[in-house]
Amino acid sequence: PVLFISPIAGVLADRLNARLPILVGFLILIISLTWFIFVPKPTSIAQMLPTLLLFGSGIPLIVTPAFATALSNVPPQNLG
Repeated sequence: PVLFISPIAGVLADRLNARLPILVGFLILIISLTWFIFVPKPTSIAQMLPTLLLFGSGIPLIVTPAFATALSNVPPQNLG
């Protein structure tokens, strides 16, 4: 999911505001971690796959806009 969600998160951060994708990403992480807590011990990877996909979808929604925001505040001569 990181490969597919990262470009979408970048576009959302550029068009809207970086706060929205970060907020949605944290909400997705909360849901997936709560799912990990309350689901009984998984016996196969197939039982864990939906939760892992959800978790993997939340991470790029946080990391991509956060890096873009951090780098936008760096002076141009210090980039690179």
